[in-house]
Amino acid sequence: MTEDTTMNQNNNIIEQTIKLVARTGLFFAKADGHYSEREHAFIDAFVAQLALEGSPDEARALVADVEHEAITLHQLVADTRALLGTLPPDQADTVLLMLYAFATDVVNADGTHSPAERQALTQWRQALARS
Repeated sequence: MTEDTTMNQNNNIIEQTIKLVARTGLFFAKADGHYSEREHAFIDAFVAQLALEGSPDEARALVADVEHEAITLHQLVADTRALLGTLPPDQADTVLLMLYAFATDVVNADGTHSPAERQALTQWRQALARS
């Protein structure tokens, strides 16, 4: 494998991870039917932080790409499993822990305790625990 091929694969995994983070955040932010400005700002800031090696504008564009998608729990679990399956086990564990922490932070970002968001978080965690 050439250095360019490895770099392209790494960039692809980073892009897939950023998109998955965006989808994860958007799924939980919208789980209660209200996508607040605080949730939006939190997701944008987190994704921009992930993309520090690249461009924050590029990261925001990736969020915008998925912002209007209707994301289901089933799809989110499948996307998460697919990405984790491409990573070595130690990296997959790290990404999963980061996603758990991020999802919890998104649920808490607007300062309200939405039962719908909390239920979605529980269902998502349970589904991934069975992976």
